[in-house]
Amino acid sequence: MNVKTTLSLVALTLSLAACATVDKDARDMAAKAQSTADQALSTANQANANSQAAAQMAQQAQQTANQTAAQLNGMMQKGMVK
Repeated sequence: MNVKTTLSLVALTLSLAACATVDKDARDMAAKAQSTADQALSTANQANANSQAAAQMAQQAQQTANQTAAQLNGMMQKGMVK
């Protein structure tokens, strides 16, 4: 094997090693991006659940307010409350 062939093989080996490193870095970055997307989805799902719970509590508060108003109106009509 002559020097040019040896140098060419060394250059090829270094090039392949560099590509493998870049590929690993790209895979690592893709995995991190996927993890971040998964966390964002989980956070969005939790926010949605919290929003639904808050809406349900607001609806219950509205029902309670309506019942209280109806009771007060009834008491006012009976002269129990002025």
